[in-house]
Amino acid sequence: MKKWADYLVTKVSYAPTGSHIVALRVRSDKGDEAGQEETLSFNDVVLRILLGTTFITVTWSATGWVKGAPVELSLRTRRDATAKDNLSNLPRF
Repeated sequence: MKKWADYLVTKVSYAPTGSHIVALRVRSDKGDEAGQEETLSFNDVVLRILLGTTFITVTWSATGWVKGAPVELSLRTRRDATAKDNLSNLPRF
């Protein structure tokens, strides 16, 4: 597998109300393999993105990791009908 990002996001954890993401399970992207799974807080992921670290979502299939979408920061000024996040297809933990 070609290196897709600094980290692969494999799972997501939401607050008990389901209103927002509180943590992400990630693996370092080593190019030919994925590193050990670790948990990062939402705030830690935001800080790392601001410092230039890249993240991409992935899912596991019978043939290996399947590339998803880059994780980006977004600002919202009001609540609307837009999906809360693009990580909803990942398993929860």
